[in-house]
This record gives sequence, C-alpha cells and structure tokens, in this order.
Amino acid sequence: MEGLLPIGIALAQLPKQLKRGSREYELHFNPMERQGQVEGALLMVSDITRQMESRRVELAQREQLKIFEHVLRDRMGFVLFFKETRSLLEDIFEDAFPSQEDRLRAIHTLKGNCAIFELNGIAQIAHRLEEGITDNEPELASNELAKLGETWDELARNVETLLGEELGDRVELTQAELDAFIANVRGGASHARIEHALLSLRHEPLRARLARIGHQVTALSQRMNKGAPQIAIEASDLRLPIAPYAPFWSTFAHIVRNVVDHGFQTIDERRSAGKPESNRLKLAVKVESDRWVLEVADDGNGIDWSKIAAKAGQAGLLHATQADLIRALFQGGVSTAERVTDQSGRGVGLSAVFEACQALGGTIAVESKRGQGTLFRFTLPLPRLVWVSSPAPSRLSLAPISRASASSSPSNR
Repeated sequence: MEGLLPIGIALAQLPKQLKRGSREYELHFNPMERQGQVEGALLMVSDITRQMESRRVELAQREQLKIFEHVLRDRMGFVLFFKETRSLLEDIFEDAFPSQEDRLRAIHTLKGNCAIFELNGIAQIAHRLEEGITDNEPELASNELAKLGETWDELARNVETLLGEELGDRVELTQAELDAFIANVRGGASHARIEHALLSLRHEPLRARLARIGHQVTALSQRMNKGAPQIAIEASDLRLPIAPYAPFWSTFAHIVRNVVDHGFQTIDERRSAGKPESNRLKLAVKVESDRWVLEVADDGNGIDWSKIAAKAGQAGLLHATQADLIRALFQGGVSTAERVTDQSGRGVGLSAVFEACQALGGTIAVESKRGQGTLFRFTLPLPRLVWVSSPAPSRLSLAPISRASASSSPSNR
C-alpha cells in the first residue's frame, strides 16, 4: 500500500530490548506472510539477564584495569581528570545550566573525556542520555541519568582503592626547572625572584599536559584503526594555575577527538595521497607578550569548507566569507559527519571548546586546506601569578553524587 514502510524497515523501528523489574529481555520480530501478503509478525522473546550482567561485570573489570594503567602512567593526569569529571557531573545532576543547549554541551564533554580515558561504560551511558534529551524521550533520559550516577559512584570507590582519599601535595619538577632554581640560589637572585620560582611550582607544567594529550591522541588513533601518529611537542617550561583552566582542558578532549576522527587518515588514504604512512601532529605552546598560544596542527584530511558552508546555510548561519565559516564551525549543530555516533556527529564538541576559550578571554583561529591538514590556534591571556596558602592536603571527593534530579525529566528551560 502506498505510504507504508516495507515490513523489514517497519519491524526494525520496534524495540530490541525490554526490561521488567530485574529481568532483561531481547526481542526479535519475524514477518509472517501468506501468498505474498504480510499478515503479522512473530515475536520471539529471550531472557538475556545473565548475559547482560556478565557483560557489565566484564566491562567493569576492564575499566578497573584501565584506571590502574592510567594511574601508573600519569597519576596527576588521572587525578585532574577525576576532579574535572566530578565537577561536570555535579553540574549535570543539579542542572546548573542556563539552557538545554549548555546542558547537552556538558554531557557531550563528559562523554568525550571518559572515552579518551577509556571509561567506556560512562561514555556509553552519557551517549544514551544525550540521545534521550535530543530525541525528547524523558523516560530514557531519566533512566540513563540514574545509571550515570550509580556507575560513577562505583568508579569512585575503585579510585579510592588505588589512590586513597588523601592526594597529598605533590609537585612535578623538570630537570631544567631544578637547574634554573639552583642557578638562581647560587647566583644570589633576589628573594622575590626565588619566591616567584617556588610559587610557580604549584601550577601545572604545560609540557606535561601536552605529553598527556599526545598519549591520548595516540591511543584514540590506534583504537580507530589509524595507526600510531608521529607527535612533535614544542613547549617551554611555562606553568599555569590549574583551577582557572580546568573547564578549558576538560573541553579540549573534543579537539583531540576531532583531530583523530576527522583529521587523521588511514594508512591506505595516506598512501593514496603520497604521504608518509603515519599521521603527523604538532602540539606547541609559546608565549607572546602577555598571552600564551597553543597550536594543534595535523597533516591529514583538512576541513571540507564546502560542507561547512552547506551545513551553516541549513542552520541559517552566515557562510559567505571564510570568517563566517570559521564562526559556523564552532556553532552547535554544525558537523561534517555523515551520521551521529558515540564518537562525533552532533556538532556540539567544538562549540563547547569555543565557549570555554571565550570564558577565559581567549580567541581561536583556524587554518585548513583540503587534503593538507588543519591548524587550530588558541590564544589566551597569561595569568598573573597568584598563590593562596592551603595547608590542608588536597582530597578526592568520593562521596556519592546527589541524584535527586535523576528521577525527574530533564529540564527544558
């Protein structure tokens, strides 16, 4: 009949799983036909409770191992991730956002950061929560929100087992910084200069941050079957305070995912383009007067500006000039991905980076040529050295996150 979907497509729209109480079921629909006419469908129901529980246990064990690996390789990096993620979760559960768009941006950032750290259980829940809100399915969103809190609380207990509640006050010091400090003391430098050098050690060394990003890029590239890239890091011994930049670094996971997902090429693609087999990425930090600059440059696909123009036009955004296209690139909902996946496709990530950068008084520039690569340049104010005495040791907050809003529908403010 005209206007009806083919039976295969119609049945594919029906639910694949069902949960009743503590039991979980898998649903299969087979069309029933007589003389070429569809008379109905045969429903087959399988109890998959034990299989699903087994999968959850296996996933939890894998993630415990990943946490252990991250702590061994980069303890402070994981601690920073943990604190940033907990803060993000608190905002999500309290719905501390001026708009639904901001809430979705936070959930998307949570998903991206957890995927980068290979905590796929939380990343998958965040993806389904994102879908529930975007597709206006309040029951799905509410269920996934509750799962998110439960899963995070379990992860926090595992972290406590590895790290203990007390983090202590630790400082990372490079050999170059130690040598410079010794030279200042031996050379009779002023007390003010020595104090400045000592206080700056409380801040995060950007060289360590870039090395961490490089490792994340490599791990994600290999998971996406794009091989291990060649990464060049150019950084001075610049240190930045942790707290003011936490929101920026939290959203920076979207740049990592964008570079690997959209920028990096497969080995076959690079061979066809006459390029070396390994993708190349440069991470560089430099100081320019009263500002610091972060550059991320790859030699991959480059941005398809014609697609950006088309998407911008569909969204009612200006797209006549290159400046218009760059602004559109950082608008929510503009993406060149063909479909939405748990990696990308909603066009939310870059808008989150833009908002975080703008909140710090920074700017973003983009240079890209199709088939040659892309350069992202972030320019941010250089902060004044500020130090506040804090004699008490730093603590991980491991108390369960309040989930009072988990049983209610997501807000539509």
